[in-house]
Amino acid sequence: MRVELPKARRLRIRCYTVHEVKRILATTKGAEQIFFWPAAETGLRAGKLIALRVNDVDVENPSVEVSKAIWCRIEHNPKTEAGFRSICISARLGAQLKEYLAGRTDGYLFQSDSGNAWDARNVLDRKLNTLLERLQIPKIDPKLLAKIVGKDRTLEQATRSEKRAVSLGLHSFRHTNAMAMDSLAIQQQIRKQRLGHSGN
Repeated sequence: MRVELPKARRLRIRCYTVHEVKRILATTKGAEQIFFWPAAETGLRAGKLIALRVNDVDVENPSVEVSKAIWCRIEHNPKTEAGFRSICISARLGAQLKEYLAGRTDGYLFQSDSGNAWDARNVLDRKLNTLLERLQIPKIDPKLLAKIVGKDRTLEQATRSEKRAVSLGLHSFRHTNAMAMDSLAIQQQIRKQRLGHSGN
């Protein structure tokens, strides 16, 4: 007897609006602003952002070179060849990075006083979540979650993946970037290259 499993439902992932990104950048300064700005503009995953070193950034020909990722405080190579890439950034972000670095030529782009790379979990818990609360940007959108679970279940009965789909976090900047490229009708090949996706 042939058994067909039900197809997994593809959930639309919530992302930041352009207005929300502008509010985040307007409210932050220094290293925090410089972290969230390229997160939205490049769509880099948190692990790749925190792995960036100063010499990965070209402020004269604004771009960043991606060749590492940090997960659980351990540095790794990207999982695929597409993960190794150079991403152009705006002249404005390049100028802000130049000002932020203030002549520094080595070390991680985002580092502690002891020279260690930032920890993505700490950035989420201590910086981003606190910021969202201060700006009154809801971490979870209850209306969107209610639409997903439907009338037959309560919000408390929502699955982990359903709650994650309507939650904002560091990865949401990546989806914001992807949505922005879609709205601008960016060519698929360029979109894949910037996001580090494999395939033709």
